[in-house]
Amino acid sequence: MKYSGAAIIEAINKGNDRDMLKFLYKTVLPRVTKYVVTNNGNRDDAFDIFQDAVVAFHRFVKENKFREDGNPETFIFCVCRNLWINKIRREKKQIRMPDGYELYKDDAATALEGIITEERASIVKKMLSKLGKKCEELLRLSIYDNMSLREISLQMGFTSEDAVKTQKYKCKQKLIGYIKEHNGLLEGIKQN
Repeated sequence: MKYSGAAIIEAINKGNDRDMLKFLYKTVLPRVTKYVVTNNGNRDDAFDIFQDAVVAFHRFVKENKFREDGNPETFIFCVCRNLWINKIRREKKQIRMPDGYELYKDDAATALEGIITEERASIVKKMLSKLGKKCEELLRLSIYDNMSLREISLQMGFTSEDAVKTQKYKCKQKLIGYIKEHNGLLEGIKQN
């Protein structure tokens, strides 16, 4: 049985979505699996990204961010494709784009998510840059690069891990103060 986008959205909103989810697994997962396997992945990879995309779609519907005239099947496939492309880029594998690849109607929503994410990153980068070079680098190494206190100590020339911990605390306090002073920036991150 085929369900319309509106029927899928209504079922999710009413918490009555078991049959709809089965439908999506039956119709979209095979397409995702074919795409992932064709592009250096395996069935487990396909299932993992499909699960992530279904969760994202479910959240979009619950938060009223998914247009009623949108096509859930296309949306989920596009999210899967973008998740796989990002994973491939991170792992630096080669990926084949389908012949005649173009931005589909529902890709616009996914592209918009990418723009919003870039906008958030820009706001965070702006906030970090206001803290001074040393704090900016320390927080970047700690948060984005996930470096240990010891690694940061060696890279930045601190005398000990305790010195790094103390400086990191001070930098976080400066960041919190900056956020409180510039509430509009924080709102920009939340709204996006």
